[in-house]
Amino acid sequence: MTPDHEHEQRRDTILHLILPMIVAGVTVGIPIVVVLLLGRRAQVGIIADLMVSTLALCPAVLCGYLLCVVLLTSVVMMRRLTVRAMRPVQRLHDLTDTLHERVTTATDTVNQQTVNVSARLAVLDRIWTLFDRPESEGKGSEHVTDDTQK
Repeated sequence: MTPDHEHEQRRDTILHLILPMIVAGVTVGIPIVVVLLLGRRAQVGIIADLMVSTLALCPAVLCGYLLCVVLLTSVVMMRRLTVRAMRPVQRLHDLTDTLHERVTTATDTVNQQTVNVSARLAVLDRIWTLFDRPESEGKGSEHVTDDTQK
C-alpha cells in the first residue's frame, strides 16, 4: 500500500467511524452531567422523560421505519409489474386499433350500400304513394281512418 492510500484510509476511518462516535458520546455525556448536577426532583422528571422516549417513542419510530420500508418495497414491485405488463397492454392497444379500422371500413361499406339501395328504391317510393288514401283538405294529418273508429 502506498503512503497516500494509507493516509486516505486513516482519514476516512476517523471521519466516518470515530468522529460520529465522539459526537454521540458528547451528545449523551453532556445531558448526563447536567442531570447529575441538578436537584433530586429535576432528575426524576428528566429520567422519566428519557424512559418514555426510550421505551415508547423509539419503538414507534422503528415500527414506522418498517412500515416505510414495506411501502417503498411495494412501490418498487408495482413498478416492476407495470414494466412487465407494458408489452401485453401495447399488444392489446394494437389489436383494438386494427379492430377499429376494420369496423370503420365495414360500416362505411354498409353505409355506402344502404345509400345505393335507397337511391334505387326512390322510384318505388313514388309508386307506393299512389296507393295512399287522399287526405281531405280540412282535416290535414289528423284524418281518422275507418279502422280506428271501431
